[in-house]
Amino acid sequence: MRTGKLQDVIAYGPGILDLAHQPDEYVGIDELVQSAQIMALASLRLMAVVA
Repeated sequence: MRTGKLQDVIAYGPGILDLAHQPDEYVGIDELVQSAQIMALASLRLMAVVA
């Protein structure tokens, strides 16, 4: 699903997409922690800090 005018984009995060930014949006704690770990590792790899 394209939500903007960018050609190449990666969107990632915890939660249910259909609930994103809605009044009843919620995210489980375990899912939030796992997502944060994945984003941290990806950031480190993109900066070539971790192999």
